[in-house]
This record gives sequence, C-alpha cells and structure tokens, in this order.
Amino acid sequence: MKKFILISLALLFKTASAQLCFSPPFNQQVVSNCNSVITDDFNQDGFADVATVSGAANSVSVLFGTGLGNMTNLDSTVVDSLPYMLTSADFNNDGYPDIATSNYTDRSVSILLNNGAGTFTGAVSYNAVINYTIGYGTYAITTGDFNGDSNIDIAVANSTGLGSFSILLGNGAGVFGPPTGFVIGNQPVSIISADFNNDGIADIACTHYSPSKVSISLGNGSGGFISPGSFAAGSNAESVSAADFNGDSNLDLAVANFGSSNISVLLGDGTGGFIFQTNYPAGNHPFCVITGDFNNDLKTDIATANMLSSDISIILGTGTGSFSSTYNFPAGAQPHSLVTADFNMDGKADIATGNWQATNTSILLSCLVTDIKPNNTISEVLVYPNPTNGLFKITSPEKQTVQLYDITGKLVLNKIINGSADIDASELENGVYLLTIKNNAGISNQKLIITR
Repeated sequence: MKKFILISLALLFKTASAQLCFSPPFNQQVVSNCNSVITDDFNQDGFADVATVSGAANSVSVLFGTGLGNMTNLDSTVVDSLPYMLTSADFNNDGYPDIATSNYTDRSVSILLNNGAGTFTGAVSYNAVINYTIGYGTYAITTGDFNGDSNIDIAVANSTGLGSFSILLGNGAGVFGPPTGFVIGNQPVSIISADFNNDGIADIACTHYSPSKVSISLGNGSGGFISPGSFAAGSNAESVSAADFNGDSNLDLAVANFGSSNISVLLGDGTGGFIFQTNYPAGNHPFCVITGDFNNDLKTDIATANMLSSDISIILGTGTGSFSSTYNFPAGAQPHSLVTADFNMDGKADIATGNWQATNTSILLSCLVTDIKPNNTISEVLVYPNPTNGLFKITSPEKQTVQLYDITGKLVLNKIINGSADIDASELENGVYLLTIKNNAGISNQKLIITR
C-alpha cells in the first residue's frame, strides 16, 4: 500500500491532478525589489543557486543553494542604472557561469565574470544601442551563439523608439563587440533564442507589448537576421518561452499576455512559422512564463508569475499541444519573474519567483505526493501537515524513532514514539529539515518544511 504525505493549507487541487502541489512560499532576503530572477550553479557545488536583479538598487544579488531548498550567503554586485533583466552563461570559457544584465536607463549591458567561487568581478558595461532612432530602452536579454564561432553572444530587446533588438558578439574572453541593431517593430519587451526552423542556427523570438504579437527573426549563422515574421497573441504580450508541446520535434511557443490574463500557445511548423493554438487562463496579469514538467508525467507544462494576484499558475500539458486546467499557488508580493530548478534535490521541479513589491525571492518546493516507503519495507507512516508551523503529527501503528536534522547536518530532535504521536518542533527556526523515521522494517527520509 502506498503511503502519502499529507499537505496542509489545501494545496492539493482537483482529483484529476491530485499529485500537483507546491509548498507555501519560503522567502529569501535580497538587496532590494526583484525585477528578474535566474538560476544556475554559480559556485559549482552541485546545488542550484539563484540570482536576482534590482532596478531600484542597481545591483545583482546571488543566493547560494544548500540542496535542501533554502539559500544562504547573499552576495551583491553593483551594475549600471536601472538594470531590468539578467541572464547567465559562460562568457569567457573558463567553465563558470557568468552574469549579464540589460540596463534600461543607460541603454547598456553589464557583464559580471564569475571568479569560480560564485562571487563576481566588478561590472564591465557595453553600449547596447548606437543608433537611438531604431530603438533604445534596453529591456530584456538572452544569449546564444549567433555567428557560429562557439563563443557566447548576447541579444537584447530595445523597447522604445521604432523597436529593435541588438546583437553583441562575444570573443570568448568575456569581451563583447559593438552592437548591431535589427528593427522588429514597436515595444519588444522579452527576447529568447532558439532554433525555430531546424537549421542548426540560433534564431530570435520577441514579444511585443503593443500591438501585441510575437516576432520571429531567423538567424543566418554569421550574426545577421532576416526580416521578422509576426504572429498574433493575446492582449499585451509580455513574456515568451519555447518548448516542444506536441512531441513533433518542432519548437512551440507559450506567451504570457499581461493585458488579457492568459497564455497563448502557438505551435511551430519547423520552418520558423507558428499556428495559433488557443488561449488558456492564468492568474491576474501574468508577467513571465516558463516551461517544465511540474507533475512528473514526462509532458511539458507551463508556469506563469502573476503580478496582481501575487501567485503562480501551473497549466498542465497533455503532450499533444493542448493543456488542461490551471492551478494557482501563492507566491511573494507581485512576482515579476520565475525560474524552475530542483532546489532540494528530490527529483522534482521547484520554482523560485522574483518579487517586484518585496525585497525577497520566494522558493516554492514541489510537494508531489510520493511513496515515502523505501523498497516497500517500512510500515504505514503519515506525516502532516508538511509544511508545518513546527507542530506536526506522525501516524503509524508501530514503534518509531523520529529524528530531525538541520541544514548543517546537526541532530535537532530525537524522539521514540509508540504508534501515532504529536511532535513539537516549534522551538526550531523556519527552514528545511531532514526528517528520518526508523523502525524494524527500514528507514524513511523526507524533507520537513517549518514556516510561520
């Protein structure tokens, strides 16, 4: 018989997707309000870290993951005026992920090179726009190899003026050349790079806030792009993500529509063209969209950060290009962006949000219902609620040894219980703990989240 971890706060929604759930947001302090969040392993310890950028503080904050779902050791670096978004890649080919920011006011890109320990050199900035008549207001940023030299290049969306994106070619040593601009139309506000026509060359997709659309610019392999094609989306297209939603090996698009509070799905034809599929509801004013497998069914799902409802939406994919119901989970104050990674090393996709109206990032750990019994040898055990305020219950017919370890590996609770018992860990601080339950049949390990 399978044993289920019971989740508090009614976070299990709808019988059809009863396994989908996320813990309440666990907030991690950063320097100031978050415009954007990314994830990478910046200190190369095997755990997912988080970096955020703050336009108010003109800085990048890096938080280092512990592998237990929380972050430690905030590090901050100053960049140019009003940085809006950030991305990571290895710009100098030393094997460490570096960071680049798009700076709206200074119309520039700042490069922060990683010293290998997850700390960064002072920012070096490059102009993102030379001809201001074709576009300025450097808004969004992405990376790719646009000229085929195996070095990482940068692309930024310039949201004002005629509307354009700029390409800055990297030399592989962390240095970038002057920008080359491509006019694509009014108000491009997000940008991604992928191969949309299956020719092995990096292309560009941008969302345009008004008039709302997605533009596709196909790369020529030498750093140039042909005139873009455009495809309709919902109202005020704010963000775009690419994945294969229907299993045909062609990249499709998901677009977050800020004005209409929904997601547009556009199916790719493999030649750089897209067919509008349908719209799916999201939370109130989605500002960012990503893709991932959030219910472990090997099908690509969609997630959005919803600014005005301060939550995230998960839209489950069917694997055929269509999507089922939308499920909402609370996040921090006005989440502006989100990323996915396995922050607690349990094999499930977790989420981090960058919160516009808070000086923090929120970590939402996946709490998919799982069998906590190793090799079907341990007797029935129920642990609930989890997350908990420190008071939780273990239900079991057998004598158990219950132990809690903190993130440093220190034993902070050790009890022997006969059958069911109430456990009081209220003296412990908020955080993620390892709960070990032992009996004659075996050992069960799981994460216990304490949050108040």
